[in-house]
Amino acid sequence: MMGYSFSKQDSNEEITKQINDLDSLISIIATKQESMHREINSQSDEIKKLVDGKEKVKHLLNTPRSSRGDQIDYMHKANVLQRSLDDLKRSYDELLREKNYVDSERKRFQSDKEQLEKEVRRWKEKDRERVTLQHQNGELEREVQRLKYRLEEAMRKKPVQIYIYAPSMNEKISTAVRSELQIILMGHLEATRGRQLEIVYTSDAKSVSSNKPLIVLCINASRLGTDVEQALQQVNCSKSVTVAVIHHKELHALPPQTSEKLLYGDKFRDLYAIVDIAFLTSKGMYTCDMNNRALERLTEFICQFDT
Repeated sequence: MMGYSFSKQDSNEEITKQINDLDSLISIIATKQESMHREINSQSDEIKKLVDGKEKVKHLLNTPRSSRGDQIDYMHKANVLQRSLDDLKRSYDELLREKNYVDSERKRFQSDKEQLEKEVRRWKEKDRERVTLQHQNGELEREVQRLKYRLEEAMRKKPVQIYIYAPSMNEKISTAVRSELQIILMGHLEATRGRQLEIVYTSDAKSVSSNKPLIVLCINASRLGTDVEQALQQVNCSKSVTVAVIHHKELHALPPQTSEKLLYGDKFRDLYAIVDIAFLTSKGMYTCDMNNRALERLTEFICQFDT
């Protein structure tokens, strides 16, 4: 490409300079072409005059009335005209060759300029893409920093510690309920609040500090009030205590009303909440509205102690 090569590392300024240089060359060539056209036209006119003069001399030479001296004089003029005509033809042919070369160079320069302009457009498009990618990268970096900050915050916080107390329950059911409740509570708290949970099982409810959340498990085996009162015998009732009533029943057999609405008395009012959990040994805590409500209420209860 007439010495105007460039690599991918060339800047837009360098390419623009090359285009400007080509514009200058094309302008110079165009001026030269106009001058050559004028010169060619002038020489064409001169050749035409010489040809006409030569024809006149031939005519005079062939005229019978011309004397010998006139004929010699006409002959001399004819030779002079012929030499001038030959010189002009050579000059004319040379001008034509030069014109063709100049035309070819102009076309080549124009092609080079168009290629460079395409390269400039491509670089501009790449530059727009680069700006877009920089913007996206900035957004991603800010998001990484936000996530990093949240992770650091979560790591700085200690796991929320809760206690679970399961008095007078069938050991098999008690173990199954505690295991199921632990898995579900830990997963839900981490997913919804980004917090870790530490569960401590205790057989001595009175040893649990009043500033620690305590979940008392109570299986509804007979009368609801009697079962809950029995479960709370060794518990200091306060707002740091929630009772989870376990209903070992199929979905269709679950009670229509919540235990919280059925239980009255100062002892029950001192509690943070009474929640109902549907549980089957074969299914665990199966999906139902009762368990969804219990999970949300227990999460709210636990988060009261997230310090």
